[in-house]
Amino acid sequence: MRMVAKKTVDNEKFKESRVGYKRQYIIQDLNTQEQPTRTKKNEVELVANGKGKIIERNGRPINGGASSIPNINFRKALYDFYDFSMASTPVTMVEGRAYHVIDFRPTKGIAHPKGDMEEILSRVAGTIYIDVEKLFIYKLSANLTEEYSRGWFIYRLRRADIELVQMEFQNMVVVDSLKVIDKYSIFGVETFEKQTITYTDYAYKP
Repeated sequence: MRMVAKKTVDNEKFKESRVGYKRQYIIQDLNTQEQPTRTKKNEVELVANGKGKIIERNGRPINGGASSIPNINFRKALYDFYDFSMASTPVTMVEGRAYHVIDFRPTKGIAHPKGDMEEILSRVAGTIYIDVEKLFIYKLSANLTEEYSRGWFIYRLRRADIELVQMEFQNMVVVDSLKVIDKYSIFGVETFEKQTITYTDYAYKP
């Protein structure tokens, strides 16, 4: 996993300066059957040279604006927050390609998360699918194993189901989609929602 984590870091550094793309961020309220009931946010961001600007909000074009898309970054988490083991089925086939199947869980060692997002990532467990030939992460699925709270329990995150899917583009690994189903409360008022980030229109700049 150390080699996979290093390849991930190297890939991200190279990609930041060479790849542009669009990123759509949608937040939907869910009912108890996990069906969408209302779209609360729909933003499209254009990213170039590692920087993004909002170009569309709720179907209407805009010129710029601060991004509200969360930065869910597994690079540090892979190094510092997890212990790994082979799954009971260590290799699986997806569309004719072979993938290692690795289970992960919060480390038994000492983790030092910084900020809310790292605190949350340090509390998830799940499964990683790694391309056997090229050693890149094709898919990561994770679930919150321990409630996260702050501000004397003013904010309480009780559920976070994460699914990251990646793909190849110009001999690099890029994100295809990131989905999060989360349930949290603020001052006792509960929110149950689905966040979807979809990446499209990748372009390579030599």
